[in-house]
Amino acid sequence: MKNDELLHKWVNGNLSSDEQKEFEQRPEYNSLQRIKRGIGLLSGPELQQEVILTNILSEKKTASSTNNRGRIHYLLPYAAAAAVLLLIGFFVFRAPAPTIFSAGLAQRVATMLPDQSTVSLNAESEVSFQASKWPGEREVQLVGEAFFAVEEGSTFTVNTSAGEITVVGTRFNVVSRNGLLEVSCFSGKVMVQYLLQEISRELKAGEAIRFSENEPPVTWMLDEAEKQASWLDGITKLQTVPLERAVAELERQFGVQIKTNNVDMKRVVTVNFQQENLEEALMTVFRPLNIRYDIKGEQQVNLFQE
Repeated sequence: MKNDELLHKWVNGNLSSDEQKEFEQRPEYNSLQRIKRGIGLLSGPELQQEVILTNILSEKKTASSTNNRGRIHYLLPYAAAAAVLLLIGFFVFRAPAPTIFSAGLAQRVATMLPDQSTVSLNAESEVSFQASKWPGEREVQLVGEAFFAVEEGSTFTVNTSAGEITVVGTRFNVVSRNGLLEVSCFSGKVMVQYLLQEISRELKAGEAIRFSENEPPVTWMLDEAEKQASWLDGITKLQTVPLERAVAELERQFGVQIKTNNVDMKRVVTVNFQQENLEEALMTVFRPLNIRYDIKGEQQVNLFQE
């Protein structure tokens, strides 16, 4: 017996006990039940569920063009009913809104994921996920920078605009901004896929890698004493990066705007700075580079190359 005939009989309550058992095995059975109940909540004689679904199922196609106008008039109630069904389906079956955590300028946010894994967000970063899919599908979307401490279990995936990081149980840090992807592994192993160049790398504990769209990958070893990202301890560490990234991090951590004037922002530097005091951070970064800084008010800094 065809499925549409079973549906027709189910709508009208004419299924035998064997047919009922067969119909209940259909994967969409629960969905049909909810739609049927939803139609039952609507008022008006033209919206009786038996009439709506029976006529939709039994309507025959015709190639005749002489009675199209009459057929269109005849089908209008059922078109309206179909629209109602679509609306019900939208509200009943639409995907739930994702859970979102974010950190603004000069902020840090830590939270626990549904499987007891934790994520800490650095300034100007955001993470989102569909809690209903956990723990079977552990997947998050990241914009910015975050440190993950992942509990063992199924594969854990971090998706970013630049690439994908997959693990099972480990501690690692991810930075994804403007086509850059940087990953540091503190325990376990991490598989990194850089989508913009279709490159994959596996990292072991103590290893770090950075991908940029127009540059070859850069790798380095972490300090053996480091068990987590340094920014969690209030220290920003940047390894062989353009000065413009160091300036962007200063802006991000202190909520200031830095006017660079005549400073060469492409100059490659390795810098560390504390995140507690702006002037101390500026001194640490710029004095070794012979760059003078001038703090204007609470949110403006000017730089000048000496």
